[in-house]
Amino acid sequence: MLKRFLRVNLILIYIFALVSINIHAKEINPRQKLEAINNLIEELEYNLKEGNLLDACKQAKKASKEIGLNLKKLKKLEPNYAWKEIKMVLLNVPKRYCK
Repeated sequence: MLKRFLRVNLILIYIFALVSINIHAKEINPRQKLEAINNLIEELEYNLKEGNLLDACKQAKKASKEIGLNLKKLKKLEPNYAWKEIKMVLLNVPKRYCK
């Protein structure tokens, strides 16, 4: 069950990371936020793979907070992303692994 949950989360995170590389936006600040979120998710993926759950939890919390704070701007940059669902997946990481 845990391995399946990790695999599904990693797949979602990996897809998000790959797609967000191709950004065509006019505003620099939202683009920087998106890149920062992308970096956090890449670090999260690495830490989950390595079993470093404490750092993974920190990155998941930070990335979900950044998404929440920048939701409107992110929706303008990448309107096809399910930002709320991505945030929910990120919020599940600390719930599952940071007890």
